[in-house]
Order: sequence, then C-alpha cells, then structure tokens
Amino acid sequence: EAAAELAERARRLTPPDLVQQRGERAAAAGWHAWQAGDARRARELLQEGVEACPDGPSRAKVLDKLLRLELQTGDRRIVPDLCRAALRDAGDDPRLRAALHELLAWGLLLLREDVRAAAHHAGVAVELAERLDDPVQLSDALSVQAQSEFLLGGGLPSAPMERALALRWDDPSERAMRNPRLHWSLILQFADQLDEARTN
Repeated sequence: EAAAELAERARRLTPPDLVQQRGERAAAAGWHAWQAGDARRARELLQEGVEACPDGPSRAKVLDKLLRLELQTGDRRIVPDLCRAALRDAGDDPRLRAALHELLAWGLLLLREDVRAAAHHAGVAVELAERLDDPVQLSDALSVQAQSEFLLGGGLPSAPMERALALRWDDPSERAMRNPRLHWSLILQFADQLDEARTN
C-alpha cells in the first residue's frame, strides 16, 4: 500500500508534458495497488499507463502487467488479443517476448480456445526463457507447456513439469500463482490422482 501511494504521488508530480514517464509511473502504481489487493484501482492505473505509453517496448511492458491482472482477476477473454498486440510492440527483447508468449499460452489454455496454439506459444516461451538467467520465467513457461501438452494427450510423466519442479529461486514475492507445484497439482487432478494432488 505504501509503495502504491508513493508511486501515485510520483505520477501526480510528473509534469504533464512527460507523457510516457507519467504513464510508466501510473503503471508502477497500478502494479503495487494490485499487490496490495486493490484490483479495481490497479486496472484503472494500468489502463492509464497503456494509453499514455507510445507504441513499442514501453507500452508492451505495461500491457504485460495489465495482462497478468486480467488473467487472474479480470476478463480472460481479452487476454489473447492483448497479448498479440503487445508482441507486435515488444521488439526483439527476449525477456519481454518470453513473458508475453507465456501469457498468450496461459490465455489460450485457460479459455480452452486453442490448446494446440497454447502449446506452440509455450514452446516459444521456453526457448526464449532458456536464454535468460531467470528461473521464474522458465518455470512459468515450462508449467504452461506441461499443462498444454497434457491436455493434448501427452500423459504422465511430464518432462516439462519435471524440469519446472527442479528449478529453484530465492525471492518468494509475487510468486504464489507462479509456483510450479501448484501447476503440478492441477495436472495430477486432471489425471484423477487426487491423493497425490492433495499432498503436493
């Protein structure tokens, strides 16, 4: 809450002619507001950030934050199209592209709109994430790859899920929904292995 309040103050103090900086500060405030539990205010600030930032990587980074909010607490139906728009803006930044392909895979998977396409985008996200020193991003990409492949009939064991579970990182913040054990428990439920899912 304190971070959200300070970020909003920074946004208000930004001169009106610094449109992009004001938008980026609005997005930062929105991200902190969401972490503090205020999804309504977070959405308002993130949408302001999207509108203020010009086309390109800056706008794609703000869209990445808005997409994560919409995927978990908003309208998932808008996620695939917003992801595609963000990818057009993302340029060749592998970190940003990995995150956006991962989000597009989750959006398609959760909607059951096109699980085969979800598996494709998950695979792209894995390839990109493997170039980065970011076990969280790689774990996310492997988790959505594992779920997509399972729903396409891949069965168990799941090599991507085993890789995701073997990864470790030190920072637990922002990670509750990104823990591979959560995704592994869902796959076990899909496979009717309910006792294993409960204890996982």
